[in-house]
Order: sequence, then structure tokens, then C-alpha cells
Amino acid sequence: MIALNHVSFRYKKGADWGFQRLSFRIPSSASILGPSGAGKSTLLKLLAGYLTPRMGNISIWGVDPISHPLQARHRVAYVPQENQLPLELTLREYLTELAHLDGWGVQTRDKVMQTIAFVHLESAIKQRLKHFSGGMKRRALVAGALLRPCPVLLIDEPTAGLDPDEQATLLTLLRELSLTHQVVMATQVVADALALPNQWLVLNHGQLVTDTTPQRLLDETQGHVFALQPQDVQPILTTSRLWMPMSDGHTVKVIGEQLDLSGQPGNPVEPLAPTVEDAYLWLMERLRRSQVDVTMAEPSVPANRSHG
Repeated sequence: MIALNHVSFRYKKGADWGFQRLSFRIPSSASILGPSGAGKSTLLKLLAGYLTPRMGNISIWGVDPISHPLQARHRVAYVPQENQLPLELTLREYLTELAHLDGWGVQTRDKVMQTIAFVHLESAIKQRLKHFSGGMKRRALVAGALLRPCPVLLIDEPTAGLDPDEQATLLTLLRELSLTHQVVMATQVVADALALPNQWLVLNHGQLVTDTTPQRLLDETQGHVFALQPQDVQPILTTSRLWMPMSDGHTVKVIGEQLDLSGQPGNPVEPLAPTVEDAYLWLMERLRRSQVDVTMAEPSVPANRSHG
């Protein structure tokens, strides 16, 4: 169980708060989803103990990573977004050094070979890391994290910069890992988050927007996705942010409120079953609208005037 209780964080005094009084629980594997700048990477670094909250507390399987960092280290492995590797080493040399540091001793060789097999890099065992593809480097980093017998694996933007085949390979690996570890993945790609569908924590501007599941988001989006004939509903396309051409080349998908096109010529509205991407876009659009409504409702403050 991972738990945050009223956690507030900012990088330095006087800076904007990254998080304020953030609280949630993650009982098993989960995806942390949100746009760029939402605070996902910062949150993972807090969970890994690389950053210290200004207020509140964090628990990783009953251990506070700040007050008991060595104990927490035995519970959490962290894979950052950047592929930072000793490029002149071979895969076996890299993992062997890590295994020695983690104290595997006489079991080092067996543990390294076992880990390489798990991430499906047996054919690259003698290859230098500088010759690895992006996906292979990500898997090498995961292998390095798995050398430590930690129950929790934190991984940041796992498929960034990878081609579709490498993305599929890595996401399959994470699904396999979630059967034996608590995997927490931060991503801005909805399709990636589906690899860990049990719990989705959606962040935006350092705030927890919702603690949900893909199915709940789909349920909330039912009745809000339509196929339209663009030539008949041009006013809608000029006012809605969420529309896109469909693959048939003749209709447009619109995500929004229930449409009233009575009196409009042409074909009627065709309701569509939402995808998870539609559901996420609709969630973020509702959030944007609520923020706009709050801003519009705030009374203007008159400028101070000096009186002579």
C-alpha cells in the first residue's frame, strides 16, 4: 500500500506549490495519468525518496521514505524517464555491477541471467549499451531496477520515444510485472495507462482530478460522443474544442454535451460508443470548463486610486 496524507511540495521557498495537501491511497498497481506539467514525475520522485515534501507524510508499505530512507530503499525501485546508462559497458557488465552493489554475492551470475531473461534481452547480453535501441535501453533500466528484491516498481513515461513495436513489448512486460509487483506508472499516453487499469490517478496542475478506473470514465462519457456530417453542423465545429475527422472521410466525431440539432438539414446525429481516449478528453474538457467558469465568476478588483 502506498499512501499520501496532505502532502505539499515546492522546489524552493517562494516558488509555486507543485502539490498542496495531496492525499490518496494506491493499494496495488496503478497508472498516474495527466498532461505534461501535471506533476507526475515530481510525484514519483517523492514516492522514491528523491524529493522531500514540505508538509504531510508518505507511506510506502508502512515505511516513510524520508524518515527511514534505507528501509524505503528496500521497498521501492525507480526507473526515471531518461535512459541514463553507462554506454560503454555491455548489458552483462552493467547488471553485474548493480548486482554486486545490491549484495547478491555468489548468486550474482544467476540473478543477472534470470533478470536478463525476464526482460527478453538474452540475445544482447554481450552487446554494449550504446548500441541498444530506445526500447532495449528501457528494458535494461527495468532489469537494473528488478535486481533489487523490491515489492514496488515506479516507472516514469515508459514508452517515450519508442516505436510502436517497442512500446508493445515494454507495456506487455509491465503487465507481467504487475502480477508480482506493485507497478506505478506515470504517463501522459492513455493507451499506455491501459496496461495498468486497476486504478487511474489523474493529475492536473498538481491537483488530483480524480481517482478512477477506465470503466468508470467510459460510463461517465456515455451519451457525449457523436458522429456528425460536418457540412450540416459547421457552427458546432467552430465552437467545440473536441472534434476530429473519422476514418470514413465523411463524418466528424464530436465529444461534448448532448446536441440539439432539431431543424438542422441533413443526416441526424449518430451516437457513438466512447473510447478510453474520448473519456479522458471529456474529463479534461469538463475540468477546463469548470476552471473557466470559476474565473468568469470571480469579481473584478478595482485598481487602487490615490486621493490628493
